[in-house]
Amino acid sequence: MPVQTPHADYAYRKPDWAKLRAFAEGARAVRASGDVYLPRLSGQTDAEFDAYKRRAEVYGAIDRTIDGLEGAIFLKAPNIEVPVGAEIEAMTKDVDLMGKNLVEWIRTQVREVLTTARGGALVDFTPAEAKAARPYIVSYTAEQIINWEIATIGGAQTLILVVLEEITQLPSVDPFVKTPKRSFRVLRLIEGKYVVEMWQAVSEKTEEFTKTSETIPLRRGQPLDRIPFIFFGATGQSITPEKPPLTDVVELCHQHYMAAADYAHGLHWVGLPTPYVCGAREKDTLKIGPSTAIILDDPTCKVGMLEFTGQGLSSLEKRLNDLERKMAVLGARILEEQKTAAEAADTVRLRQGGDISTLGAISDAVSRACEAMVDLLLWWNGEEKPDSTVELNMDFQLAKLPPAELTALLQAWQAGGISKESFLFNLKRGQLLPEDRTVEDEMAKLETETLPGMSSAPDTVPGKKP
Repeated sequence: MPVQTPHADYAYRKPDWAKLRAFAEGARAVRASGDVYLPRLSGQTDAEFDAYKRRAEVYGAIDRTIDGLEGAIFLKAPNIEVPVGAEIEAMTKDVDLMGKNLVEWIRTQVREVLTTARGGALVDFTPAEAKAARPYIVSYTAEQIINWEIATIGGAQTLILVVLEEITQLPSVDPFVKTPKRSFRVLRLIEGKYVVEMWQAVSEKTEEFTKTSETIPLRRGQPLDRIPFIFFGATGQSITPEKPPLTDVVELCHQHYMAAADYAHGLHWVGLPTPYVCGAREKDTLKIGPSTAIILDDPTCKVGMLEFTGQGLSSLEKRLNDLERKMAVLGARILEEQKTAAEAADTVRLRQGGDISTLGAISDAVSRACEAMVDLLLWWNGEEKPDSTVELNMDFQLAKLPPAELTALLQAWQAGGISKESFLFNLKRGQLLPEDRTVEDEMAKLETETLPGMSSAPDTVPGKKP
């Protein structure tokens, strides 16, 4: 089986991820997909189909919903606790060796999970010859994690294989042009030892790959006894891809796009009045305009304007409004509290009044995955029993908002009718603040707070979007 062979669950979920990515990106990405999301009308030429696409509205519900949900989670700064020390502080300020601090990195994972309910991160170590040898985090999207496998070892389910697709930008003859090169990083657990393989294409013209290197990473001179990779999901660290939380919303957004195309197409053809003349000779030259009189010799001739007066497009207009309402309702339900039946022991601590929200479950899942990731980072750095804490906001206080008002707020935000600040302000209503502190005071306070091990520089302020 070739190294690029995807897992069956990956192949099943990939179209969902592609649709969510496209509609989250917006009109350009959706239209660039051609007829994937908009069927071509019978007999349309390429030029006609291109115009058909350009006239269609792409409703921006997905990106705005993700933005709003992300903002709700970061209304409060994450609670992060790590051991004190200059070396650890340096790592938290740059967790990926690309300048991203821990809060910024966590925010990236939250957005990925809100979009695809899938992601992953690997702890790697800088080369031994590096001036500052230390572990760091490498993030992977859902689309990059193409294969995986678990096995029962010592009575426990253990990750024994992860296949990651990587695209490297290589220099070419032109120093200003980079050539993308596809490769695969294969993580294996072989006889209790962690092994990393790199697979490269045999040639640029084939899809055949061959193993070009195999290394055994060491910690304190000893091979690792685990694959240092963590999966991210909407409900936990499940190795199996989950249904993205916005799947139903993006399906409605897709339906809206197709209905909007038909609606705009219909308006294009019937929206402008069209002049007509009956009984005139072909050689007669007729002009129209407010200062022009039309004089015809034949009294049977008729002159008029064709105008659309029927109700054919009203059903499409109603359909569009209905879809927009449903998108708002489904988006709002992610924020609504849901009753839980049986709960695992590690989620009991998160209950408030016996309920948790879907967004709360996502926040908890990402918190636990990030905590496990930080523990791996600290462990490889030398901590034998790392015990970090990563807790994202769980107190959304949305129960006081009537469902109808919550839906209206989200619908207004999705449609661009209110600003992000106004949306978040309304979500924040009902939170307990000291009587002598205004909302403005609280927001100013968040701008100056510093997390343990974090700089107070503006680009590392908790809750500030990078």
